[in-house]
Amino acid sequence: MLAAVVLGVAVSVLGILLQGASAAGVSLWSSLEGVVIEDTLHSRFGEVWGARAIDWLALGVLLLASGAPRGDECPPRWVVGLLGLGSAYLTITPALGLIAGLSALVVVSEFDQL
Repeated sequence: MLAAVVLGVAVSVLGILLQGASAAGVSLWSSLEGVVIEDTLHSRFGEVWGARAIDWLALGVLLLASGAPRGDECPPRWVVGLLGLGSAYLTITPALGLIAGLSALVVVSEFDQL
C-alpha cells in the first residue's frame, strides 16, 4: 500500500509539471523553472492536483499510523472513514482539475461529431 502512496504522490507532482509544460509550450525539463511551476500551482488544475499530492501524503500517514503496512489488526473505524474520504477525493480530482469553461460533456460531444 505504501508503494501506491509513493506512486500517487509522484504522479500528482508529475501531472503538475506536465500541465505546466503544456500550458507554457515548453518541454518537461523547462517546466521545472520556478515561474512555470508557480503559474501552474495558481491555476485551478494546480490547486486541485496540489491538494491531490497532499491527500496522497495524508493517506500514507494514516496507513502508517493505523498499522496497515505491518499487517496488524484492522484499523479503527475513524481511520477507515478518513481513508474512504481521501480516496473519494482522489476519485473526483480528474473532473475537478478541468480547465474552467471546459467540461467532459463538451469533450465527448466534440468526439461524437467526428
